[in-house]
Amino acid sequence: MYSMFGRMGYEPDSVSNARWENIYKAHYAPISGATLSSAYQAMVTAGKIMPNIICQFQPGGTDAAFLPEMCLSNPTLFGFLDIKRFINSDQADPDSDIMSFVSYAKALEKGETTFTKRTPLQVAADIRVLASETLSLVKDVRDHLTDSEKSDKVFASHLLDQEMFATLGNYYADKFEGAMELRIFNDTKEESHRAKSVEVLTHGVDVWKTYASLWEGRFKKERMPRHGFIDPSSYTATVEKDVETASKWKPRKY
Repeated sequence: MYSMFGRMGYEPDSVSNARWENIYKAHYAPISGATLSSAYQAMVTAGKIMPNIICQFQPGGTDAAFLPEMCLSNPTLFGFLDIKRFINSDQADPDSDIMSFVSYAKALEKGETTFTKRTPLQVAADIRVLASETLSLVKDVRDHLTDSEKSDKVFASHLLDQEMFATLGNYYADKFEGAMELRIFNDTKEESHRAKSVEVLTHGVDVWKTYASLWEGRFKKERMPRHGFIDPSSYTATVEKDVETASKWKPRKY
């Protein structure tokens, strides 16, 4: 195992995708092979969502600054990260192919129309594609499970992991788009951008509630030493507050 990890650290392509899929299928061997192929693809696709999230938004230099599963930072820092933390964020991963919110806003102010990196709006769109594909694959897998396969609690939990990643991805897609549209409104005072921000953030409230329901069906509410109380429903009011913030936003100088 350690030999494999070592090779992957320097040569990530040294282990073929086919090899990983075979390992995956061996682990869930009681499930039929064709169904496992779709489940494996769901896992691979869902696994691309979180890297897009944490490369687009990095509010600080330590893990205490951002728990992406809850959109949360340490309570002594910011607590739940509301929309105001996003619209003026210039902390996208510098080694990624992604522009920060501020970088994109400044580029638009200069009249730039072509970019070498993905914009926050493109990242939001990409996350939605990944989330949609993941949810479609998970549904397909569940539809093809036999009664005995449905009773496999470990595999059922694994599918829920992918569904939750996809749902969380949809929330961040709404938040990223809502934040960027609000920043563009701030800089241009064009009401259509505020309206779009309010629209997607309103949709994000429903997505967050779905995510909270999935989370609470599986995990206990608990207090974490770095991030405080982990309970998504307790942050629903703050998620809703983002909509009010956007609807009442007054342009300011950044």
